[in-house]
Amino acid sequence: MDAGKLDKRITLKHVTLTQGSTGEMAKTETAYATVWAQLLEQRLSEVFASGADQAAQTRVFRVRRRADVLETDVVTYKGIDHEVTGLREFERSHLDLITNRTGNSL
Repeated sequence: MDAGKLDKRITLKHVTLTQGSTGEMAKTETAYATVWAQLLEQRLSEVFASGADQAAQTRVFRVRRRADVLETDVVTYKGIDHEVTGLREFERSHLDLITNRTGNSL
């Protein structure tokens, strides 16, 4: 894959749920990497197959393959959070992060 296609800057964050002293669950996001990615356009058939309601909510980011990416992670792109809903290996050297927009922003 041509490195020139990795032209978007994204931040990868691990999500941790912890229980507070009163029993409520608190979500904590910890950034662990800022990487270059390619934003892929998804075909409408792929969006519907993944169960997404709207194409605008589902995005796929292709990054260089990493062993530390989890399906529970969050991707931040242009200040907007996207929950990772799936991972797909691409050509053994790259990883596709299938995400849904959460609407949370910085």
